[in-house]
Amino acid sequence: MTYTLTILDVSGVQKYLFDSNRLPHNLGASYLVEQAIEEWVEIAVKDWKAGNIESGANYEIVYSGGGNAVLLFDSHERAIEFTRHYTKHLLANAPGLRVVIQRTPFEWDQSLADVYTHALCTLAEKKAEQSPVMPILGLSVTAACQYTGLPAIKLDSDDDNKRISAEVAAKVHAHQDARSRLKKDFVDELGEYEFAYDFNLFGERDKASYSAVVHADGNGMGKRKEAICQAPENQKDNRKFIQTLHQFSEEVKQAGTRAMQKTFERLMNWIGADEQRFKDFTAWDEEKKVRRVKFVPLVFGGDDVTFVCDGRLGLSLAAIFLQEFNKQRLAVDGKPLYACAGAAIVKNRFPFARAYDIAEALCQSAKRAVKEWQVNEDEDALALDWHFAVSGAVLSLGEVRKREYTVKDGKLYVRPYLINAPREPLKSWRAFQNIVGEFKAGDDWKSRRNKVKELRETLRQGKSATDQFRLTYLTDPKVEFPRIDGILDCYENGWHGSTCAYFDAIEAMDLFVDMKENA
Repeated sequence: MTYTLTILDVSGVQKYLFDSNRLPHNLGASYLVEQAIEEWVEIAVKDWKAGNIESGANYEIVYSGGGNAVLLFDSHERAIEFTRHYTKHLLANAPGLRVVIQRTPFEWDQSLADVYTHALCTLAEKKAEQSPVMPILGLSVTAACQYTGLPAIKLDSDDDNKRISAEVAAKVHAHQDARSRLKKDFVDELGEYEFAYDFNLFGERDKASYSAVVHADGNGMGKRKEAICQAPENQKDNRKFIQTLHQFSEEVKQAGTRAMQKTFERLMNWIGADEQRFKDFTAWDEEKKVRRVKFVPLVFGGDDVTFVCDGRLGLSLAAIFLQEFNKQRLAVDGKPLYACAGAAIVKNRFPFARAYDIAEALCQSAKRAVKEWQVNEDEDALALDWHFAVSGAVLSLGEVRKREYTVKDGKLYVRPYLINAPREPLKSWRAFQNIVGEFKAGDDWKSRRNKVKELRETLRQGKSATDQFRLTYLTDPKVEFPRIDGILDCYENGWHGSTCAYFDAIEAMDLFVDMKENA
């Protein structure tokens, strides 16, 4: 008997999720992506018999979540019918969301693991060959959506009667369901509070306000899935392969959710321990009569995670999430999870899609660094990179760092940092925390704020200028640059080889609040 393996994969999800500066749109889009891969898949097969496909079932869902789903059907015709039902529902309920579908026939005596591997390769080729979608514009006189440029279909009464397209209208319609889902997923941590669903609530009142967009992605997840496909027992036994792949997907989904919940729990405990933190990082919603926490999870429930928060907490929460994710261990292979993260700290009116692009580029920068550092052959490390995007210049991360953070003596930045202990002490997240703490509150520097700012500009001039700064201004022999365990050559000129040891910390001082227990 010939069965059909069917794989669904959401395409262009980043643009769909983040191409708006309104959190209701982003939340609604995230909810629609989740619905498309989970609930709507089940709706399309609801009239058929579920179960083990080789035992007479019409279909079997191997896994769904994280932007993709894998199903088995008892015939090619049923897979075609599923596609028809599914895409009709998708077009009606999530205009603008693209899903690529790959169908591959197979016999039960074949290795389903090999069939699945080849189908993934074909799917990747199909996604790469997709031509840009040319949406049908107005067939008569139309007005443009003020967010997408597509033909508007209505006015949004909750957003100053702005014109919105069908795509935006679907996101707006879904955002209340998205809020309900978040409330359910974080009910234990939220208590009587709510998330701050408005970028304008982030930051400090009457001051320039900043938001942090944090994106994290698991390390080596493709390799772990490949190992499942290549395991001899899974090559020989299709039922064993299906069960293992399903277990892997479910465990990763649960691990991502637990890590996000624990991250938020640590934030709430930290805020609740100090009255000033409570004032700084929550906001009162007069209209709804509720206090809102300056944090919103947008994508979670897997190894691909995105959240936004008050800009001052972005680095701390990114590091905490990586730590909490690393605490999760998969029963399917007995190993913990590792991830890298990027945090873009931007002004509240900075284009959100651009901020996400920066965060994603930073995450990839951290992943490349892990490979270059060769921590071990499995790349089991947690790394964090960040950028303060205070202007709207449209340059790549590499171009910005070459132009703004590279001088004649080398790099001004150490980033990315390893969250767990590295072989190179300078790249330790703990070393960064300690340096910032010394400059902000250490006995040698807390009353010399102007000198710290002068030091920042002097570091740009290189080693000789920094050494002269030390001799001129640090006349008290007891005053010295913050110490870094295991490194001795940076105390005179501020540099360790061709890398500046202190610029990252000084740049971050005003936009970094350390969430240490005693901070």
